[in-house]
Amino acid sequence: MSRLEERAIDTQDDRGCGKEIKTNKEEYKQLTIAWINMRQRCYNKNHPKYPDWGGRGITVCATWKNNKYCFVVWALLNGFQLGLTLDRINVNGNYSPKNCRWIAQEEQLRNQRKNVYLTHNGMTLTAAEWARKYGKNRGEVARQIRQGMSFEEIFNTERRYDQ
Repeated sequence: MSRLEERAIDTQDDRGCGKEIKTNKEEYKQLTIAWINMRQRCYNKNHPKYPDWGGRGITVCATWKNNKYCFVVWALLNGFQLGLTLDRINVNGNYSPKNCRWIAQEEQLRNQRKNVYLTHNGMTLTAAEWARKYGKNRGEVARQIRQGMSFEEIFNTERRYDQ
């Protein structure tokens, strides 16, 4: 069997979900890792990230928790591609088909509780995004935003008044 040979996952059997899908070995591997990690963060009290997931009451819907194949089927029918990461739309919500999506890592970094946002000229970005845009340290920018500093103070720009 070649590395990229397609394999059918028949979920009509005792696994449920009612779909037959095709995936390759790399896709199946990444989805298996995502499924294991999702469950570990929510249920393994020894996992380093448990306090931020399971410790806050975040759970995995019963179908996904008990059935990797249903998770794989959902993923392949809902935007999964190699290189994307599993994201909860509502960071305080559970892992379920209605609250999850596949997005790029950069986008997922915007969907975190710890983010600090700043709006300037109608554009809202995270401290990290502003820092990257202006070549500054993101931790320093976040600290300055938390202290209530204005955009102009943080980035040493002069206020411009329309005349």
